[in-house]
Amino acid sequence: MVWSDFWGYWNWLYKHASARAYYYQVLTEEESVQIEMFEVSNCQLLGCPGCRYHAMKYIIDHKPKFTTGKEYWKYEFDFHNAVNQTKQNPSMVLTMEEAEESFKNRMMDRGVGIDEMEKTFLFQDFWNVLLFACTYFTITPDAPKEMEQDILKRFLFSACYTLPFNRYICNDNRMARYHLIDFLQTNMNVSTQEKAMITVTNMYNVLALEFNQPIRTYAENKAIFDLHANDGKNYPLFVRAQEVHAEDQLKLIALQKELHGKLHEKKNNDTINTVTNDTYWQNVSIALSIVLGFVLLLNLLYLVKMVWKFKWKFNKHIENHTNVNGSSSV
Repeated sequence: MVWSDFWGYWNWLYKHASARAYYYQVLTEEESVQIEMFEVSNCQLLGCPGCRYHAMKYIIDHKPKFTTGKEYWKYEFDFHNAVNQTKQNPSMVLTMEEAEESFKNRMMDRGVGIDEMEKTFLFQDFWNVLLFACTYFTITPDAPKEMEQDILKRFLFSACYTLPFNRYICNDNRMARYHLIDFLQTNMNVSTQEKAMITVTNMYNVLALEFNQPIRTYAENKAIFDLHANDGKNYPLFVRAQEVHAEDQLKLIALQKELHGKLHEKKNNDTINTVTNDTYWQNVSIALSIVLGFVLLLNLLYLVKMVWKFKWKFNKHIENHTNVNGSSSV
């Protein structure tokens, strides 16, 4: 479990806080769609390969579709318990009451009530989730693939709806999420790893003044992130995770090539089989035509024979009748 020491903690705290922010709400269609998008893209960007596999399997088996915040809250609770069961960590499998109490205590330690998620803008853990995604979404930092960029774009855009303070009402009476959306629609750039992290830094700055905080430069924001992620304890894990990610990508590429080769071979075999089958059925059709023609010929010969036989008998009958009449007249 590569990221359990720090990334897993950030991610689960983010997800539980996000769900709690909606706890008393009936979700709009827009919110429901974006929350689902976040759940999917978040799983696609997990740092631990095993975690990524199990998380994707979980959301396939348990669709993250919600109509209320309480459904969302319970989903994250069940999801977290399922992960701890997979890790064979029974002490961390909690009841709903235990989970709520644990979350409440974590929030109180930071001076925030369980239902005061709009006050969590300063929680660096939440911003670290976004920054970490920017460091991990590609193994080619200077030239991410288009597919990799698309996943990160979906993740960042849906984060506008899942950052726990997204419902905070700003000075213009709009929710904080819409300020972030406005920014991303015109300024999102994830064409390199650094530009992606700059985008997240600017997302922070879009709302900083609303929360009476100074804006940050990219260098300042990265330094804060590095302090959390790349300290003496976490740095080896961070490096190893990047190595594992690169190894996974190479294995995936090899697997795709192997699969492509098999599909190509199957296609060729199918073509050969199709040609063979076509030839076979053409031969069968010819044989059946010959047999049918022969049967028709036999029937025709039989019909001619029957007509000839009938005609012979008829003529014989006429001849006999004539002879009988002739004899009678004498």
